[in-house]
Amino acid sequence: MALTPNHFLREGLQYGTFIRETNARIGVERYNSIKRGIALKSHSIQNLKHAPNWDPIVRLMDSSKKGSRIFRMLLAHSPKILIPHNIVKFSETTDCVIGKKTSDSLNKLWVYNFLDNATRTFLFKLHNNTLGVNARVSKFIRGHTDMCTFCMINQIEDENKEGVSHLFFSCMTVENLVLNTLGRYLGVEERELVSRGTFFGSFGFEEENKNTTLQIISAWIKKYIWDCKIKGILPTAEQCYSTVKDRIKTTFENSKVFREMVGTSGLNIRF
Repeated sequence: MALTPNHFLREGLQYGTFIRETNARIGVERYNSIKRGIALKSHSIQNLKHAPNWDPIVRLMDSSKKGSRIFRMLLAHSPKILIPHNIVKFSETTDCVIGKKTSDSLNKLWVYNFLDNATRTFLFKLHNNTLGVNARVSKFIRGHTDMCTFCMINQIEDENKEGVSHLFFSCMTVENLVLNTLGRYLGVEERELVSRGTFFGSFGFEEENKNTTLQIISAWIKKYIWDCKIKGILPTAEQCYSTVKDRIKTTFENSKVFREMVGTSGLNIRF
């Protein structure tokens, strides 16, 4: 699809919907930056009777046409913005586009002292790409399988390697589990935003506490899936929701920081 500025200007368009409709590989921060830039550029013509006939963005990137430079500036990576190496590798492992703002928030998750030590250690290993998924362990231990634990339990014939992206999101055992658990805390229209990019990165809402709370809930979902893998049992949607609900309730009762975060998140959290 040839992207044009009009793809970013549709009223009420959310990042997740944009990605699904266009299949563009743009991180949420870059998407918001481009959207703001295009909105400012089009402000002077907003009173025209008809929308401007924009050229495709890919053509504007290589064009000398007046107004093209703004798109090159919006889409080009700034050498001053450095994403930590561990998150660069993590984004490659999960096949997601992760920008600077999201990378900073991911590297802060294991610092929250209201999370238990086991969860913080798990997040540190996950985001530093040292988690012992089978695809990684098989490179160091001769004879160790690289296949997905859940797929082997289910006797699925497809040879699915157990990488981070497959184990926590793409595996048929966990895919609906993730969607259903996160969906319980989101509004009806927001549920369509659940994707690999938002699950491993950020939802990109304007409310930071909403994004952070969803990142923490996503972390607890991943930890539940990981615990099931270690035990060699299949995860279930109801057990996942029950586990996450208990963690939210316990943390809410014991941490003022988490109470304030949840209280201003606008999420559908009930005990």
